[in-house]
Amino acid sequence: MLSRITRLKKTLRFVQQKQTYISRFGACAYTTNWSNVKKLKQRRMKSDNASSDGEEVAKMDDDMDAVNGPSQSWDDPPGTSARLVLLRHGESEWNASKRFTGWVDVDLSERGRDEAIHAGLMLKRHGFEFDEAHTSVLKRAVRTLWSVLHSCDQHWIDVKRTWRLNERHYGALQGLSKAEVKRQMGEELLQRFRRGFDQPPIPMREDHPFWTGRDRRYRTIGPDRHPTGESLRMCQQRVMPYWQDAIVPSLRRGQRILVSAHNNVLRCLVQYMDQVPVDQIRKIEIPTAVPIVYHLDQDLTPIGEPDEIGFRGKFLVDAEARDAEYVADIEFQEQQKLRFSQHIDPVDAMKKEDIRSQCEVHGLALPKAW
Repeated sequence: MLSRITRLKKTLRFVQQKQTYISRFGACAYTTNWSNVKKLKQRRMKSDNASSDGEEVAKMDDDMDAVNGPSQSWDDPPGTSARLVLLRHGESEWNASKRFTGWVDVDLSERGRDEAIHAGLMLKRHGFEFDEAHTSVLKRAVRTLWSVLHSCDQHWIDVKRTWRLNERHYGALQGLSKAEVKRQMGEELLQRFRRGFDQPPIPMREDHPFWTGRDRRYRTIGPDRHPTGESLRMCQQRVMPYWQDAIVPSLRRGQRILVSAHNNVLRCLVQYMDQVPVDQIRKIEIPTAVPIVYHLDQDLTPIGEPDEIGFRGKFLVDAEARDAEYVADIEFQEQQKLRFSQHIDPVDAMKKEDIRSQCEVHGLALPKAW
């Protein structure tokens, strides 16, 4: 009884210490619901005498279950031939300041780094394993992938990087404040650039402060093919050769694939796989660092019921569960730390017969411990 109460108290203290961290994370895409967390904190204040009160412990357990929530099953449905997880990078510094980013190589914000760690923990807790990963050559996607693989203990899998998975090139808009562009250009024209499938932005010239044509990571593209601004269709036409040549063959072999990329790149992939009408693609909203799970049949057709626009992917966590998932991740992290702090006695880890045979080979006496 006492050990159970001690464990619960420790978890509740950890929740309280991470309150600022959690609230910042929850604000990135959804509003964090603090009702369950507050209930746990209130219960903690009343738990000093819980060692003699079984009912109190039961109530604490119920409240902890309410925060953790039921674990969603991610078993492959019948007919699954391959599993694909799409992940938008964590919040970048320019996401936070609301600037057009495109191919400008800005880093993750502090919140974005937290989001990436959390995404990896969620994937690990739900039992996701991967055989290979793909990402762009922009640090916000690469760094997100690093953190995800680190958090889910899959550092060793094969990782492939390509400029073809870079974000849509926003042309001369890159680096500009979205609010300032909207004020000077007008809402209607801006939305045509941002959400229209066939409308490219104003081209970027070589004297633009964020021109990337001289960046050595793009020297294989060639000056005539280097983007100066892309519509969503142009972005999709750039992405699809890599999808067909590098990702599809792995999926056909039954490989479990993780793609860490960018908002518009993922929207293009979703539109292609789910055959979402191009006039509906603007309705595809992909929050930062929330995994999207696809189960694919032998023809690589998504399995599952589509929503109103045809989207068949499943978000690993929804608006109602995100705060609960995060609290569960905190406890999971603590449990994982204990795994490497346990003491192993050599006498328990090695058999006496193995030690004796080694001693005989080297002419040594059997150690007293054995």
